[in-house]
Order: sequence, then structure tokens, then C-alpha cells
Amino acid sequence: MTISLTEDKIAKFYNSVKKFQSGHKYTIRKVAELVGFLNSVCVAVPLGRLFTKVIEINKASALNINKGDFNAVMRLSSADLGDIDWWCVNISNSFAPVQRGTPSVTLTTDASLVGWGAECLGLSTGGQWSEEELNFSNNINYLELQAVFLGMKKYFQNAGYSALNTARSALSSFISVNNVPVGKHALVIRFMKGAFNIKPSLPRYIITWDVNIVLKFLKDLPSLDTISLKFLTYKLVMLTALVTGQRCQTLRFLDLNYYDVVGDNVCFRIMNLLKQSRPGVHLNAVDLKKYRDSDLCVVRTLEVYIHRTAHLRGDHTQLFITHSTPFKPVACATIARWIKQFLS
Repeated sequence: MTISLTEDKIAKFYNSVKKFQSGHKYTIRKVAELVGFLNSVCVAVPLGRLFTKVIEINKASALNINKGDFNAVMRLSSADLGDIDWWCVNISNSFAPVQRGTPSVTLTTDASLVGWGAECLGLSTGGQWSEEELNFSNNINYLELQAVFLGMKKYFQNAGYSALNTARSALSSFISVNNVPVGKHALVIRFMKGAFNIKPSLPRYIITWDVNIVLKFLKDLPSLDTISLKFLTYKLVMLTALVTGQRCQTLRFLDLNYYDVVGDNVCFRIMNLLKQSRPGVHLNAVDLKKYRDSDLCVVRTLEVYIHRTAHLRGDHTQLFITHSTPFKPVACATIARWIKQFLS
């Protein structure tokens, strides 16, 4: 079971961030309201707190400079706007499990100005800080983070480069030492080079599955006139995924309000922010082209699907809806599950 934000909450977010633009000044009160809202929805956005800290720190700094006056103005930095862009891309697709379960491994660390220590699975380790580490920073917060890093280095030696690099990126997004992201620390860079040489990030799969098997199965399904709505939905999702190569997120945003018929082809315009969207760059229209074999033609399958679901979708214009009651628009995870079920 998972939790996600309601459409009203998502709409409220988009309405609130429209006013925040680069180079403009805003009252500290308005920024504080935005930070408060972001913190309130982090329960459904697991990585959200990583992208609120910079804004919150800058807000607190501005409030301190203006002696607690919330009506004073402050300027949003490029880092603040970058975090807001992240929220714009991810807030509509994020969800979190209701219960995360019990951690399987717990790492406990501590640090002082003299040395550090760590304990995991009943084993202890630690040591004194080197002169180089103390010269770089004697800030206790930095040393605490360094203790966590050294503890992970000791106990999680089987972690690959990709996992370590993900952790480095997450920490670097909101932790810096002397205005330098912690991921660019000389020791961290040196360690990551060694991790790559020892356990490089290799492709998970060395072979690909045979598309012909899937196409044969699609062709052997009942005709479009007699096929059930469930398998008609699966067939359209699978054909669309094969001919476009798009993410499940993109398939989810296919909308009947934004598609055009051009000759024998169908063109969908994507009007939502995607994972790969950024200022000045957005996905081109998704084109579905007619195929000579009607059993494998995505355009013909789309026409039948739209006709079969017309009386079921009500006011919903999202292309893909559930194939059973209550016939509501589906999320990215549902489309991904359909594809996995079909391939299995």
C-alpha cells in the first residue's frame, strides 16, 4: 500500500510556484509558505527533503539578516530555482509506502575533534583523524559526515560504484564544506575513483529478449472485435511502448485532448513536465504510424480502444484508464505492472 498526493494538492503546488521566477524578489513570508508546503507533502515524496534544504537555509539566513521580519524581501538563488524545478518534474509522480518495514542493517557512528568510531552488526571500527582531514575542516558537522562515510566504506565494501555514486549525489545536493559540495571533496573523489576501478558499474543485462515472441503473442490474441477490454488495454500499452520506446511516465500523459490524426498516423502532444524535461528542452510529439498488418497496427488498436472506452471514461481524457471499475486514469506504476504481466 502506498500514499500519493491528491490532484488538488498537486494543483495547489503548481499554482504556488508560478510566481517564483529567476531574479525576482519575494517576501520571506511567501518563501516560508512555500517551504512549509513542501515539508508538509514530503511524506508522499520520499526524496523531497533533499530538495527543500537549500531553500530553507537561504530563507533562515534572510530572516536572520532582517532580524526576524517576515515582510522583508529576499532573492531566490539559482540553486533554489533548481530545487523548485525538481519538484515541478517529480511531484505528480511520487509516492511512498505506508510502512517501510524494519531496517535490515543499522550503522551507528560518532565523531569528535580527535577521532571517529562506527559499529555495525556487532563489529566496531574507528581511528584518529589524519592531519589532512583536520586541515580541510575541523567543523564537527563535517567530521560527523566523514565518520558516516568511513563507516560505510568499512562495512559496505560490496557496494558497487553506481550505489556509492547515488549516495554521493544525494549528499552533495544539500551538504557542502567551505561552499564546496561534499561530493567534490578531494578524499571522496579519490575514493570514488578507487571504487570504480575495483567494482565498475557494468550493464545488468548482456542479452535482450526476442521481440518476435511478443509480436507473435500479440498477433495470436483474439481479433479486435472480440478481445476483452483487459487484453485490448494490454495490447495497446505493449504496442505503444514498442513503437515509441517511451517511458511509462510518457505513456501515462498521453491525452485525448492533445492528439491529432494526420493522414493514417496519430500524433500525441505531451503537455506535462517529464522526468527529462528542463528549461528549453521538452519531448517532441509522440507519433504512432499505421502498420500494414492490422493485428499489429497500433493506430487500429488505438481506434478500437478509444471507441470501447468512450462510455466508460466519463470526463477523464487521459488515454489509459483501468480496465475494470471504477475506470479511472492509471499511474505510471500501473502501466509498468501491465507491461511486466504481459511479458510474463
